[in-house]
Amino acid sequence: MKRKRLVILMCLMVITICAWTLYLTSQKDKKEQKISKAQSMSVIKLKETFSGIESVEFNKVHYNKLIDGYMMNITLTYVDSYSSDFSFTYWESSKVIGEFGISDSIKLTKGVTFEKVKVRYLNGEEKEI
Repeated sequence: MKRKRLVILMCLMVITICAWTLYLTSQKDKKEQKISKAQSMSVIKLKETFSGIESVEFNKVHYNKLIDGYMMNITLTYVDSYSSDFSFTYWESSKVIGEFGISDSIKLTKGVTFEKVKVRYLNGEEKEI
């Protein structure tokens, strides 16, 4: 009788551990998908805001619950091959970019970039938008 209880208890523990592991994995995947979507949407907003963008490389992305937005640090390359580190905030709910932080003196030309922009995401994936 004691042995039977022990086997049942061990089976329940194994099932609980497996279920918890699956739950944590799915949460991590959802978080990565949200970050990837936010990166893509922010590049679209950058294209709609500034002209002459050739490529965008994401260096750091951090979600801030307080403002419901992502703080992003990127390397921005223009068509004249000039590149600069650049940070901004992307608000997920309103799909707006703002609070620009420029590490060195670059001139951001307001306008629209119509050409495709090469994007290198934080996870290493490369795509054109």
